[in-house]
Amino acid sequence: MPKTKEQCEEIREKMKNKITEGAINYFAKNGYAGTRISQLSKYIGIGQGTLYNYFSSKEELFTEILKKLELQNKIGFENLAKVQIDAASKIKLISKSMIEEIENKTITAYSFVLNIRMIEEGTMDNTFTTSYKDTPTKMLRDIILQGQREGSVINGDDNELADYYWSVVHTLALMNVNSKENKTIELNWLNRILLKDR
Repeated sequence: MPKTKEQCEEIREKMKNKITEGAINYFAKNGYAGTRISQLSKYIGIGQGTLYNYFSSKEELFTEILKKLELQNKIGFENLAKVQIDAASKIKLISKSMIEEIENKTITAYSFVLNIRMIEEGTMDNTFTTSYKDTPTKMLRDIILQGQREGSVINGDDNELADYYWSVVHTLALMNVNSKENKTIELNWLNRILLKDR
């Protein structure tokens, strides 16, 4: 019995997700420059032709990954911004979420490692990465400014504080993703980057 249009779309969407999720991990381990479509398709467990049925080039696949991660970032931070709680609580929620993502070695954790690889290669500053990398920093800066007004966040330049916080998160992800064992990360350590001692 032939598949319905909906079934075909569902199969196509599952394969596309399999490709993008596998590619995030592979790009994180090998970098953009070190990724070859032939090796990537083997890593994912599909034929090279199948991959090209979904993405015409490595750049198109990479751009799709960044769009997916940017959307994920945007939705998460927009939902957090809507919650009517103080900045300290928001920062604690972000830190808890980041630690869970890193300890569980999720797609988000691999995306942090991918960011580091892109910076090392000099591929972070181009037209298709700009909005992707700016979303988390901008959203965190807004929370930092709110916290400084409320008196819960340390004094300092909001941009520098946000960059420092994300640098630590990225480093923790790199250490954990590349480790065979799961390292426990202390939540208070991450919170203390931004929050005043109480």
